[in-house]
Amino acid sequence: MKVSLNLGKNNAEIQKQNVAFGGFKVVKSDDGFKEVEFAYPYDEDKEDCYLELFRLDKDSYNNYFSTGKIYSKKGADRYKMSPGSNRIDLARTYGIDDNTPFAYHYVVVDKKNGYTKTRIDAGDSIDERSFNNDGRSIFNIVLPSKSDISRGGSMKLVIIDSQKVGYVYNDYNVIIKDEELAKRGENGIKTIANKFGGTLAGLETAIDNGEYDGYSRIISLPIFTDDDFSAHAYWNKNCFQMASSLGNINNYASLQRKMFSHGLNFVSDGAFVNEGLEGVHFKHLLKWGEKSPFYNWFKASGIKDGPLAMGVFGKNMRYISHKVVNSPYVYNQNAIGHVSIKKNPMYDSKKPTYIQFFDSRLVSDSEKTDTRSLIKTYSKMSTDNVYNLHTHNDSIMPYAFEIDPEVYNFNIKVLNKYNKSSQHGFIRLHDPEAARILSKFQNFEVEGKFESGFETWDANPDIAKLNFVFSNADTKVLKNFKPEERKQEMQKMIRGNMQVQDYAITSGQYWTQKTDDILRVSIAQQLKNIDADNPSLVYSQIMKKADGKIFPESLKAQLGKREVENVLYGMYKSKRTLSDENKKAQILEGLMNTPLDSFEFGDNLVSVLSSPLISKRANVYSEIGVPRYNLYKAGNKNLPPEYKKTYEQMDALYAKEMSDYASTVLELVDTLLPEQSKLFDGKDVTEFGKYVLPIVTQTVAKFAVIKSLAPDIDVAIDRRSGELTYDYKALKQVSLETLGITNPSSPQDEARMVISAMRKGIKHLDTSLNSELIESLVKALKDTNVHSYQLADLIIDKTQAGLDWRIDATKDIADVEALRNGNTNFEYTWQSVIDFWKKFTQGVIAKNPNAYTVAEITDEKTLHDMGLGYHSRKFSKYSDIVTKFQRETGMTSTANYSYFFTDIAKMFTKCFEDGSSWEDSNYLQRLLFEKMVGGNDPYFKSGSLDSLMYSYTFIGNHDKPRALHCAALDMGMFYTDLNYKENYENRLKAYKMINNNFFDYVNPNDVNNYDFSAVSPKAIAMGYALRKAFIDVLNDYKSNPENNFPDEKFNAAFKAISQSVSDLSRGKYMGKNFDADAFGIKPFDVSIHMALEQARALYGFRLPPEFGNNFEKDAFEKALDPAISKLLGMMKYLVALPGMPTLFDGDDVGATGYDSKTKNMYLQGRQRVHDEWAEVGNKKYKDFIAKHKKEFNEIMSLRKNPKCNALNNGAPFMLPLQDAKDAYNDSNNFKVPVIFRQSTDGRMAISVLNPSGLHTDYEKYYSPQKLTMDSIKLNFETQKDANGNEHTVFCDGADGVGIPGVKNGTKFVNAKDENDVYYVNELDGKYFLKHGSGDGRITVDDTTLILYHVPENKPLTFTGLYNTQPSTAVINAYETKECQQGRRLAIVK
Repeated sequence: MKVSLNLGKNNAEIQKQNVAFGGFKVVKSDDGFKEVEFAYPYDEDKEDCYLELFRLDKDSYNNYFSTGKIYSKKGADRYKMSPGSNRIDLARTYGIDDNTPFAYHYVVVDKKNGYTKTRIDAGDSIDERSFNNDGRSIFNIVLPSKSDISRGGSMKLVIIDSQKVGYVYNDYNVIIKDEELAKRGENGIKTIANKFGGTLAGLETAIDNGEYDGYSRIISLPIFTDDDFSAHAYWNKNCFQMASSLGNINNYASLQRKMFSHGLNFVSDGAFVNEGLEGVHFKHLLKWGEKSPFYNWFKASGIKDGPLAMGVFGKNMRYISHKVVNSPYVYNQNAIGHVSIKKNPMYDSKKPTYIQFFDSRLVSDSEKTDTRSLIKTYSKMSTDNVYNLHTHNDSIMPYAFEIDPEVYNFNIKVLNKYNKSSQHGFIRLHDPEAARILSKFQNFEVEGKFESGFETWDANPDIAKLNFVFSNADTKVLKNFKPEERKQEMQKMIRGNMQVQDYAITSGQYWTQKTDDILRVSIAQQLKNIDADNPSLVYSQIMKKADGKIFPESLKAQLGKREVENVLYGMYKSKRTLSDENKKAQILEGLMNTPLDSFEFGDNLVSVLSSPLISKRANVYSEIGVPRYNLYKAGNKNLPPEYKKTYEQMDALYAKEMSDYASTVLELVDTLLPEQSKLFDGKDVTEFGKYVLPIVTQTVAKFAVIKSLAPDIDVAIDRRSGELTYDYKALKQVSLETLGITNPSSPQDEARMVISAMRKGIKHLDTSLNSELIESLVKALKDTNVHSYQLADLIIDKTQAGLDWRIDATKDIADVEALRNGNTNFEYTWQSVIDFWKKFTQGVIAKNPNAYTVAEITDEKTLHDMGLGYHSRKFSKYSDIVTKFQRETGMTSTANYSYFFTDIAKMFTKCFEDGSSWEDSNYLQRLLFEKMVGGNDPYFKSGSLDSLMYSYTFIGNHDKPRALHCAALDMGMFYTDLNYKENYENRLKAYKMINNNFFDYVNPNDVNNYDFSAVSPKAIAMGYALRKAFIDVLNDYKSNPENNFPDEKFNAAFKAISQSVSDLSRGKYMGKNFDADAFGIKPFDVSIHMALEQARALYGFRLPPEFGNNFEKDAFEKALDPAISKLLGMMKYLVALPGMPTLFDGDDVGATGYDSKTKNMYLQGRQRVHDEWAEVGNKKYKDFIAKHKKEFNEIMSLRKNPKCNALNNGAPFMLPLQDAKDAYNDSNNFKVPVIFRQSTDGRMAISVLNPSGLHTDYEKYYSPQKLTMDSIKLNFETQKDANGNEHTVFCDGADGVGIPGVKNGTKFVNAKDENDVYYVNELDGKYFLKHGSGDGRITVDDTTLILYHVPENKPLTFTGLYNTQPSTAVINAYETKECQQGRRLAIVK
C-alpha cells in the first residue's frame, strides 16, 4: 500500500484533510465486568472535556453511520472527563451491552469563553460533517468483534530451526546439549534442502537465560503443521500436530510455562492455505484418487485423467538418486544393467513401503544403502563449494512417498526391458534417469518442477493449495459433467470447501484452547489448597510467586487484592462458560471434542482418523467451527450418505465403549481425590469438575485411543505435574500396517477397520489403580480446588497470556488466480477472504478474548485494480480494503508492509527490493509526518486504533533479504541491468572487478563492447564490498607502527586477495565455474571465508604471524559495521513509532544473506543465528558484535520500561513539524517529526525522530547530527509569509495535527536519563515543551529522543494493563464539577 505524499503542503493545509486523536481501551473492573477507558489530552486548568456517545447502524456494504446520541440512564447527554483515566461501565451507565457497536467523540470546552472543539481518536472513524452541515458530526466507531488486547511491546521473530542449535529435549523432556548437532550447525550453511536442527529447547533455554526479557512477544515460523520435513515448517502436513522435529506437545507445554513466567506471549504463524506433498490429506488423495474423501479438499481433477505430477526434481538432476525403504523385495543390478528381484528377509509387514529421493552429495554411503530407514534430514549440510547449492534447481529435498511395492516391481521390469533394448548403454538403478522411470504409480508420478494435475500454491509445484472456496476453475470442471450430474458434483465441491475451512478454523480453536489449558493447569497447580476465607494470604502467596520464575513479575502491578477477594467470595464475573449438563454428557462432550488427528500416529493412520468418515468436518456452512458433540446432540442432520455409516459407528464408539471407559477411570480418580477436589456429586458434576473435565477428558481420550491401537507404547508420568508423555518416535511408526490393515477395498472399508481396531483395543484397557492414566490424573488434580482454577483464569486474563496468531498469506484462501485472470471481481474475492477469516478470528477470540491476531496482507491494491475494485459499492476506495477487513473479521492488525517496512529502511540506505533511493533531504524530513497524517490514506486513519498501536512493524523478516546484507552492499549495483549501455558507470565498475583492473586505464570502447550478459551485478556488488573491507584491513595493519608489514608482503597479500575476489565475482572458485549470483547472495562471513580460502590456495595469500588469525574477523567488521550503525538507527525509529516493533533474530548478531522478493529462491536470510559471536570466551567471539547486540537489546527493551508504556498502548498524535538547527551550524536547518502518545491511564510519551545524518552510501557509517530546538510545540507552529514575517498557526488537533494542550507544568523525563527533565509551558494559548534547565533549549543527540510522563501515584506495569479501582461514583461524572488540580511543578519560562 503506497501513500499519496503531498510534500509541498504545510501543516495547515494537511490539517484540512484529517482529524485529531485521543485514547480508548477496553478494561475490566475488579469484579470482572467489562468497562471502557477513555482519555484525551487537554489542559484541565483551562478546558473541560466531555465524552459523547452515539448509536450506530450500517448499510449492506458495511458502511457505518450514526443514528443519534446515547443518553445515560439518568438522562445525561455527555460524560465529563477527568485528566488521565476515565472508566465507564457502558452497560450499567448507558445500557449498552458488550455486543453493541457504538460511536464516540470528545468535546473540549474553553472554560473562559465557552468555545467548543470536537475531537476524535486515531483509527477507524466516520465523518458526517458535510452531510449534517455541522462541525461536530465526526466519530470514532467501536465494534464488538475485536479482542480485548491492551498489551503492546517489542517482538522478536525467530526461526526455531536456526537458533540455539544443539539444545534438544531428551526422552524425558529434559533439555540437554547435543554437542555433535551443535558442531554440525556451527559449521553449516543454509541451503534449499537442509536443516540446522534447532528445536523449542533452544528457545526455552534462551528464555530461561533472560535473553527475551526485553520483549513482550516471540513470533516464530509455523510450529503447528506436523512438518518435520522442511526447516521452515510451512509445508503443512497436519495442523493439529506439532512439527515433531521442533518438539512434541509436552515440549510446547514446557515452553509456554517458561514464556508465561517471563511475561512473554507466543505468536504462532498460521500457515493454513496450503499442504505439502507429504501432507496426510494429500497422501490419502494420492493413495485413493477420486475415491478419497479429501478429493475436493484440493483442485486435483487431473487425477481422473492420469497420475498427478509431483514437482520434485530440479533442473540439475545429476546428483539425484533414490532408494526403496521397507520393500518386500531386494534389488540388485548386474554388469549388463539387469535388475534382479528377490525376497527381502528384513521386510516388516507392519510398516509401509516408501520410495525416497535424495541428493547423493549430501548423504553418507551407509544412508544411501540403508533400506530400513528414511533420511529425515541430510547429514551433510552442503558441498565443499557452498556456491554449488544456490537455488531450488541445484538440489532436491529428501522426499518420501508411500507406494505399492508391486507397482515398483513392475517399473523395475520396465527398466529392465529398456536396458535390454538400449543401444546407448544402460541406465543404472541409482541414476537420476532411473529415479524418474521407477517413480510412476497409479495416482502420482515424480517429475520436474512444473504444475500438472492439481493446483499449487503461488505456482510452487511442491505445495498443493487447499480448496477453501468454490472457484472459477471449479466452474470449468463442472462443464465436463452431464447437466443432471452437475448439481450433485457442485454440492460435493462446496462440501469440500466447508470441510477445509472447518479444518483450519477448528485447528486455530484447538491450539488456542490447548495453550489456555496448559497455562490454567500450570497456574492452578501453583495455587494448591487455596483458603477462600483468607484472601490476604492467598494474594500474598500469589505475589511471592510473581518472581519471573513461576509467575511474571508484572503480575505484581497487574493484579489487585480486591480482584482476588472477589474471586474467592464468588463476586467476580468469570470469562468461562461452564456446562450445566450431567456427568455422562460432560464426559461424552470432552471425548468427542478432542481431535483424533491430534494424536501422533503414523501418517497413513492419521489420514484415516482425520477424514470426514471418522472425524467431524463441516458439511454445510453453519457447521464450520461447531464441535462434534453439538452436532451429535442435534442429530447429525447433514451427514452425506457416503460418510454416514462409519461416522455413526465412531459416534457409537464414543457414546458406549469410550464413555464407559472414561466414566470408570474418572469415578475411580474421584474416590482418590480429597473433598475439595471432587469431580462428581452423584450423577452431577461439581463446580470444580466443571472447570477441569474439559481438560482431563482430553487426556483420557488421547490415552484411550493411543493405548487401544498401540498398547505397547511406553508412557511416562511427570512426578510433579502428572503430565503424560508418550514415546512419540515409536508412536509415529504406528501405521495402518501395524494394525493389520493392508488391503482395504475402499476408504470406507479402511475407516471401518480402524474403528473396529479401536473398539477392540478399548475393551482391554487397564482401569485398575495401577493404570498410568489414573495416577496421572490424581497427581494433576490433587490439592487443587475450584478457586485454584478461578484464580488461574483471573491471572491469565490480567496478564493477557495465551496464544496469539500471525496469519500467513491471508488473501490466498480466495480464488486470487481467477481475479488475476479477469474471471471474477475484487469485491467477490475480498469478501470471501473476509468471511473465512472472520470465522477463524472469532473462533480464536472465543478461546482467548485477549488474543493478538495479525494478518499478512500483500498486493491488495494491485488486486483491487485488477478486479475493478473502484466499481465496488463496498470497497470502492483503497482505504476500504484493510479497514473493512478489520471491522468484519475482528483481526487486531496487519503486517505493516505498507507504511514502515520499505520506507524506514530506505531513509537509511538504498531500497532492499529494487535499489532505489531518496536523495532529497527535505523530502526525508517530511516523509514520516506525511505518512502519519498526509495524503488520502494516512497511517493514522488506516485502521482501528488498536490496529495502529499494535501493528506488526519490522525492517526484515524470513521472507525478505537480511537488512544488514542489503545495507552493506551497493544495492543500486546489486539490481542494475548491466546490459544497458547507458548504464556506463556501473558497467565500468563491473568491468574493472571481473578483470581485476583497478589501476590501469580502461578504454571506454572495451566497456561498451563487452558482453555483460553473463556478468552478475549481485556478485559485483559483493565483490566491491569485500574488496574494500579486505584492503582497508590490510592498510590498517600496514599503518600501525607496531606492526612489521613490509611493502613486498603487503603488495603480495593485496594482489592475492584482490584476484580471489575478482574470481568469485565472475563465478569461479578453485578453478571451477559456478553461478556468480551465489557469491552475491551468500552471507558475508561465508564469502569472506571462501575468498580467503581461495586466496591462500591459489594465490599464496599470507600474512605475518603477528597478525594472528584476526584478519577474517577484522574484514567482517569492516564490511558490516557501517551497515549495523544504520540498522540500529532503523530500529530506534521503529521503537519510537506506533506499532509492535519486531527485530528479526540474528539481525542483532550480524546475520546476513539475501533472498528474492518472491518465491524465496535462495533462503540465505535463514542462516543459523551465530550467538557464539557475542559470547565472551567463545573462540569465535567478535567484540564488535557483542557491543552491538547489547545496543540492540537496549533499544528493544525500552518498550518493556513501564514508565514508557505509552509507547505501547498510547493513542498517537502527530505534533506539528518542529524547527531544529545543527548544534554546530545554525544555518543548517531541519524539520523534525514528533509523535505524542497518551495512554488511557494518563501516561504520556513523546518521540522525537532526528532526520539528520541520513544517507545511502553503504561504505559510510550512519551518525545523526546533534540538533537543538527552541522547544517542542504541542499545538501550534510558526510560519513565515511572503514578506518573511512570522505568524502563529494553531494546530490544536482540529484536523489531525497537534493536541489542544497539556496542563502547564507537566513534567516529562528523558527515557535514557531520569535526571534530564522537561516541562510543559503555556503562553497565550500556545503549549510547548522546554528543557528544565538553562535556556530551556532541547538537544537531540541521538537518532531519537524519547520522553515520558507518569502521573503521580500511578502503579507501573510492564507493557501491560495498569490496575485501577473501578469508579464507584461513575454517575457523578455527569455532574458539573471542578477537576482536582495536581501539584504545580517548576516551569521554564
